[in-house]
Amino acid sequence: KYQAAHREKIVLLCQEWVDANLSEEQLFNKKRGWWKFKKERAVRKYSHSHEWAEDLLSYLNEQSYEEQPYILSTKKELTERLKIPKRSLDKVLKQLKEENKIHFRVRAGRNGGIMLASIHGLMRSVIRLKKESRGAYFAAISEAFGKEYTFVQTALKRLIDPNKIGVQTDLFMIDTG
Repeated sequence: KYQAAHREKIVLLCQEWVDANLSEEQLFNKKRGWWKFKKERAVRKYSHSHEWAEDLLSYLNEQSYEEQPYILSTKKELTERLKIPKRSLDKVLKQLKEENKIHFRVRAGRNGGIMLASIHGLMRSVIRLKKESRGAYFAAISEAFGKEYTFVQTALKRLIDPNKIGVQTDLFMIDTG
């Protein structure tokens, strides 16, 4: 059975005959396994779901306006424009809805389609409105997406008033007078 030479002996011989300043790291290449490099997105055949989610959110931000913060389209048009497979689009829509980043409503049939809005776009338009017209705006959005008025109002207020983050302090950091 083959027994390899000891590293210490190799280091001593190389320091004696080659260079006295050589170290073990310079002599031995410690590769820990093999990993595949990451290809660029343009080269890859498939994309990750988080990349598709970013594409969808950026598309919504580009296409929505202040007057109409949602878009009306079909899933077929969305898949063609974003170059996302239909089932992957469904998964991304479901994931973004669970993360409270978008609202959408799907209608089947000949005059059907998808009504899609990002929460960020809705918030942008709510902030620009005056307080008097906010109630009417909340009612219009809740009617458009088929949700209760309170559901839309709480979802949007949750983004306006984010949770307060507590700060951990030590006992002797605070001046108690």
